Amino acid sequence: MFGEPDLSGVHQVGADGTLRLPLIGEVAVNGLEPNDAQLLIQTRYNEAYLKNAQVSLLVKKFNSRRVYVLGQVKNPGNYDYQEGMTVIAAIAEAGGATRLGDLNRTLVTRGNGDAQRKISIDVNDIQRGDKPDVELVPGDIVFVPESYF
Repeated sequence: MFGEPDLSGVHQVGADGTLRLPLIGEVAVNGLEPNDAQLLIQTRYNEAYLKNAQVSLLVKKFNSRRVYVLGQVKNPGNYDYQEGMTVIAAIAEAGGATRLGDLNRTLVTRGNGDAQRKISIDVNDIQRGDKPDVELVPGDIVFVPESYF
């Protein structure tokens, strides 16, 4: 915060979606756009401790904006989600399928708990242009299974 060095610094949003800040404590920012979170923090400081607080908020990294590519790909792991990322792009990011990978039976798992759903995708159909590529959302799991033979 400008002019208040004790209130400035790098802060991380916790797994529960809250940000812990000096003086005002926990602020729930989960699901808020950066500008909305900035306004909320500014309002909380103005209500409790400061007059005309000026808050600047810069998102350094979105840790929760990841996709996971697993199974028969050359480099399984988690990757930064990019706006508009597709199944083909995610598999390419993971180095492509191994020779044992069965792209015909690729599976995308979306959501969690009771809201979890599985989407079967034939990547070969997409590559041939027979079907459109499937856009991913943060948190998706792309799984390329092993071929039966």
